[in-house]
Amino acid sequence: MGLIPVCIGMPRSASRMTWQIAKLFSPPEPSSWQFEMKRGNSVPSLRPEPWPYRSHDFVPGIDPVIYTYRDPVEAFLSLYSRLEKDTQSDVQNKRSKYSKCSSEILLHREVLRKLVSQNKKGRPLLIMKYEEYFGNDEKRVRDIASFLNLDIDREKVSQIVDYVSIDNNLKRSLDIPHDFAIHAFSTWEDPTSGIQGYHVNEKTQGEIGAHQKLFPHEIDLILESSDTEDFGRLRLFAQELGYTY
Repeated sequence: MGLIPVCIGMPRSASRMTWQIAKLFSPPEPSSWQFEMKRGNSVPSLRPEPWPYRSHDFVPGIDPVIYTYRDPVEAFLSLYSRLEKDTQSDVQNKRSKYSKCSSEILLHREVLRKLVSQNKKGRPLLIMKYEEYFGNDEKRVRDIASFLNLDIDREKVSQIVDYVSIDNNLKRSLDIPHDFAIHAFSTWEDPTSGIQGYHVNEKTQGEIGAHQKLFPHEIDLILESSDTEDFGRLRLFAQELGYTY
């Protein structure tokens, strides 16, 4: 048996697809998992806890971590495009969504810092940059298998690549129960695959740079904002990670 990882990811960085692959490599969920994960929570989540565990936040411990990230500006725009699907946008909603999306992305400055620090102390860490894996799902599958000390044959790779393909995840993300249609991204996910409603953007389908073409106004705000404003901090974060703005 290989290692069982914790999957941590910047929102909209193929973290859910990466978790899908990790899940296919993992043994069945332990019978005590839900009880153990919810024990001690003052307000237990109504959703089942994912197995293996996944989060957009830092998760302490010694378990190996698969961490995904992408250009923070693109991640912000991608997340914003999904929240736009949840409600009609008026000016106030737009501002609140700007704030929510930017804070969720900027959180990863600290998440990544902590993970790198723990890795230096021995915690296994695989960092997966979105732009290096987009369009090469076979490499993603093989690199995850290698990190988890698993041998995998070509047929198994092909099966997993098909299962996690953008086309199949798009179909899952549109197969939304009627009661959840209005707020599907925030409130519903397919129980087997973990894909949220409207998870895949039909217009961009993950293409690198596509969101910048869809949101020129937001790009202008990001480029023109001061370093102390949220949009300016997103720009600085992207530059820290090697992206050019």
